[in-house]
Amino acid sequence: MSMGKTLENLQKLAFGAIPILAFFALWQAVTALGILPSSIIPQPSRVFTALVNAFAQGDLLRYAAISVVNVLAGLALSIFFGISVGLLAGIYLKRFSRYLLPFLRVCEKLNPFALLPIFVLIFGIGRVEKIAVVFWVSVWPLLFSTIDGLVNLDVDTLRSARSMGAKRLVLLRKVIVPMMTPTIFSGIKSSAQVAFFMIIASEMMASSTGLGWYYMKVKTAYQPPLMYGIVLFITAMAILVNLLFTLIEKRFSKWRVQSLGTAE
Repeated sequence: MSMGKTLENLQKLAFGAIPILAFFALWQAVTALGILPSSIIPQPSRVFTALVNAFAQGDLLRYAAISVVNVLAGLALSIFFGISVGLLAGIYLKRFSRYLLPFLRVCEKLNPFALLPIFVLIFGIGRVEKIAVVFWVSVWPLLFSTIDGLVNLDVDTLRSARSMGAKRLVLLRKVIVPMMTPTIFSGIKSSAQVAFFMIIASEMMASSTGLGWYYMKVKTAYQPPLMYGIVLFITAMAILVNLLFTLIEKRFSKWRVQSLGTAE
């Protein structure tokens, strides 16, 4: 990376940090001056102190790790199932998928919070139930983004590859999947965001471990600084997840360009 590019990225980071720092400065001022009751809305300094103590004791990272493992397991299943079924429905079962799609759209619209008790009844309270919840909420964006990506493929590129004698598997690997990469990653990022917040909600409702359960434990003990700290920590983790998949998408974009270049 060139020096100019590095400076440009640092400048963007600095400008992006200004509103965040201003928000925390305003928060500190209104709570320190007593404009807002500190018993309900604690000062940011107390929030960050509570977070540091939770880190030092190991509780926050331990419970966060449990939630992250469950999210990754459910998300991995949804990525495999959503993309595979989407490709199958969009390429080989087009006529059948036309009849099935309305039903799948209805399933997508079902309120996941209303379904949480049903998941508990079916799978019990534990890791399997959490993974099933994550899978349910994250598979739909992936499934429909894959199908939509197939619908919007460049027909001329496909015809060109077919005219060169490309077989179905080669066409899928060298043309179809690379062309669909942006759409698929859009679905993955949407799924990751929904999955992460849903696992927290699931752990709040029925769990004996995880970050959501830890938040409810802190809430029951009425520790507002740590309550706000956990909320900030969850938000920061969601942002990091989005950044992680953005970086992975950039890596795949290079492969996409190389694959399409080879196909042409």
